[in-house]
Amino acid sequence: MNVSKDQIERARKVELVTYLKTFEPDNLVKISEGTYCTKEHDSLKISNGMWNWFSHHIGCKGAIDYLLKVKAFSFVQAVQLLSA
Repeated sequence: MNVSKDQIERARKVELVTYLKTFEPDNLVKISEGTYCTKEHDSLKISNGMWNWFSHHIGCKGAIDYLLKVKAFSFVQAVQLLSA
């Protein structure tokens, strides 16, 4: 299954907090104004459009990287979900 350049562009624009509020609202924990973590991974901190998973030494930007690196989605699965 293929994805278009337009789908990829739309998927890359989705911030992690937006993804979590939409698809995993029970997993999102507000720590302070503009800073979040997840119930599932309390060492994963989200702030200023970036996220860092400190226990795994991974830092990225956006929901697509979260789906790829934390949730083990394939690239096509992640793009399809985020660009729908």
